[in-house]
Amino acid sequence: MLVQIDGKGDVPRIEPVKTGQLTWVSHEFEMRDASSLVELKDYLESIKEIDMVRLALLGELPLESKEELDNVLEFQTTIHKNFRVRLGSLDIIAPTQLEERIDLGDPTLNQTEKELNQLLADETDPRKRRIVVEALTHLRRFGKDAEE
Repeated sequence: MLVQIDGKGDVPRIEPVKTGQLTWVSHEFEMRDASSLVELKDYLESIKEIDMVRLALLGELPLESKEELDNVLEFQTTIHKNFRVRLGSLDIIAPTQLEERIDLGDPTLNQTEKELNQLLADETDPRKRRIVVEALTHLRRFGKDAEE
């Protein structure tokens, strides 16, 4: 605010001066399958000028898409001044036994992946499921790095 008084007893002139601005958005986004990642990326692209973002992800996402989701969300922290994500209501779905297993290039890694998938399929506690999902995500990332 700029206040100017020309002389003693004069009425002050007050002029608002814009010095800064923050924009924010809070949004819930429902994940239905791997194609939801494309929709999420499009949404995030549409709000790239927003300073502060709070995003809640709901629904289900296949385990195979978890690493890509992590990368998308991590990138957003470089775009926004404040980026917060709530993942508590997002279920990561384990692959079914009928799906082809990923070969991680090492028998020990393959066996570990198989056992973690079984743990994930059997676990009902959401907190424990998140731990198994993180372990599987890191294991697969490690397996990809070992191939290169």
